[in-house]
Amino acid sequence: SNNNNNNNKISIASYNLLAPLYIRPIDQRTGKIQPFASFDWISDVDSERLLGNEHRLPRLLTSMQNCGSDFICVQELQLEREVEQEEGEG
Repeated sequence: SNNNNNNNKISIASYNLLAPLYIRPIDQRTGKIQPFASFDWISDVDSERLLGNEHRLPRLLTSMQNCGSDFICVQELQLEREVEQEEGEG
């Protein structure tokens, strides 16, 4: 039978998080920003607001929480581990 019941469907959302290592990286050979990730259309004035994690990540998180998808896929996720200082180091 032709059943249009939503229980037979899943939804998927995909987010490209734009890993920090791809935001205006410096080419070690030339000392200049690599053209593939220069974001020329974003002015220096708007750069931190549009590309900085402290502004982008809360908005991304809110979007993911509200998207209502069954599955969320992420691309360009950059994980960093905090290193704890041992006593006596400093």
